[in-house]
Amino acid sequence: MSMKQACIYANSDKDTYFNLARGVMGYLLSAGYQVYCQDDMTDTLGCPPATDSQGPMDLAFILGGDGTVLTALFTGNLYDVPMCCINMGTLGFLLEHNSREFPVFMDQILAGDYEIESREMLSATVRSQDGRQQPIRYALNDVNVVRSSLGGVMRCNVWVGEEMVSEYAADGILVATPTGSTAYSLSAGGPIVAPDVACFIITPVCAHSLYTRPLVVKDTQTIRILPQRGPLSLVLDGQREFPIETGDEVIIKKAGVSAKFITTQGRSFFSLLRTKMGEWNVPRLK
Repeated sequence: MSMKQACIYANSDKDTYFNLARGVMGYLLSAGYQVYCQDDMTDTLGCPPATDSQGPMDLAFILGGDGTVLTALFTGNLYDVPMCCINMGTLGFLLEHNSREFPVFMDQILAGDYEIESREMLSATVRSQDGRQQPIRYALNDVNVVRSSLGGVMRCNVWVGEEMVSEYAADGILVATPTGSTAYSLSAGGPIVAPDVACFIITPVCAHSLYTRPLVVKDTQTIRILPQRGPLSLVLDGQREFPIETGDEVIIKKAGVSAKFITTQGRSFFSLLRTKMGEWNVPRLK
């Protein structure tokens, strides 16, 4: 039987994360795992980079905040890999475990005493007028078609399936998953959606209309955004940006991969939401 593989990712800008990363590595080594880490941690942890791994990882450990999770998911190609996300800062929606609870959750995970919560993802591609199509790219939270920083109002047509929804004049059009409904979409006026609801949220960003509202559609639908003029950008999870030209078509649909989060505490989405609402200075639900 081949040796199991695990990788460690962390916000390497913060030295305080390395002590916990060493602790996680020690547990994994004692359990017989081959341990890898992100490229800029190899010297500190003394383990090979994740790019040297043989095949997909069996487990991934991510130390930081929600942004670190999104970065690791993409850079580490951790789609469909069980991820233990350890909160090292403020409360995050993607972070099940708290660093203060180490090593209790490590014992549970290495004993196989955990469950997997799968979160659906988005795939996005750009197709030009001559039929050329860019590579498919994935996002966990959202896909945003946004005007360039110096551009004017973006005008575009949005289609769901074979039917046009509307023509929008806005700074951008955001398509979010339920996981992403508590991120940028929420700030843009979108609804909070429980993560187990099978839908996408289409949210105009700073729409130039008093009556434009977010729209919730089934996640089996294909969404197409046809900008009427460029230059624009395609932004994935607020971290990766790609140019869009006039005449390009953005195609967004349910991805064939998912983000898999390890849960050991049975923490519900709504209990986390109540805590977050208090953090947002909203009276908590009793």
